[in-house]
Amino acid sequence: MREAVYAVARAESAQWIEHYFLVRCTAGAPSHHGWTDEERTTIRGERWWSLDELRATDETFLPPELPRILAGALAGITLGEAA
Repeated sequence: MREAVYAVARAESAQWIEHYFLVRCTAGAPSHHGWTDEERTTIRGERWWSLDELRATDETFLPPELPRILAGALAGITLGEAA
């Protein structure tokens, strides 16, 4: 879990509480069913990434420590324990 304050598409900042889940999926595209108007206007797209791709990319994504979080999850370490 991660907590932060952001201002995205809103005029005012908002506190975000993020939970991360490791889910294994063999195929398929994410569904946009149930997305809010804000999600539709702020999320530019999605794709599947391997851990190696996350570590090697020059792309900007949030949270920046996502490769470390994913590596810990794959190793069975919780976010609070990851070094």
